[in-house]
Amino acid sequence: MTPNALYYGDNLDILREYIPHESVDPIYLDPLGLCPVEHHASRAGEGMEGLQGRTEDWEILSIGLHSMEVVPMALYGDKYRGSREYLLVYAELIGAARYRGTITYQEIAGMIGLPSSGSHMGREIGQLLGEIAQEEHQNGRPMLTAIAVGVSGEPGPGFFRLARELGKLEDSSREGERELWVEEMAAVYHAWQRGVATPSRELP
Repeated sequence: MTPNALYYGDNLDILREYIPHESVDPIYLDPLGLCPVEHHASRAGEGMEGLQGRTEDWEILSIGLHSMEVVPMALYGDKYRGSREYLLVYAELIGAARYRGTITYQEIAGMIGLPSSGSHMGREIGQLLGEIAQEEHQNGRPMLTAIAVGVSGEPGPGFFRLARELGKLEDSSREGERELWVEEMAAVYHAWQRGVATPSRELP
């Protein structure tokens, strides 16, 4: 774990990937999502304008933030990226996209030797698809994993969580999620349609 570092990402992913077990003593939780100065201002009923003259608070906050190293990191890391499993699922997703189809999580699990259900299957499929979707986004393409679906015929919560992290989804209502999914799936079909040259940006 890097000392004096600010980690950005899903809290459970960060804990599993970067924080050693039983290595944390205190944890400060701010349910309002405010920085420390904002937090105490709101508790006192002052509002941020009430703190403008209290320069010591701002100086402490500024020193604290500037002494931190912000750790740039992929939301999903690279557990599978470049592996046989990654390339196999990536190719199958492209094949399904070219024929305007979908592929189920259960089918993906079968391809890479995972059980067809259970928490382990869900966790690993989510990790793999998250890496693929993030890679596509970084290369300027739509989220290819929009065509990967569960038994309901739609993507699971992880797809929409990543879409929010990537700035693609602002409306978190059920209707907003479905609208984003339909739009992203249409964009995937367009990007990979047969008879059109492969997207020019770098492939994994």
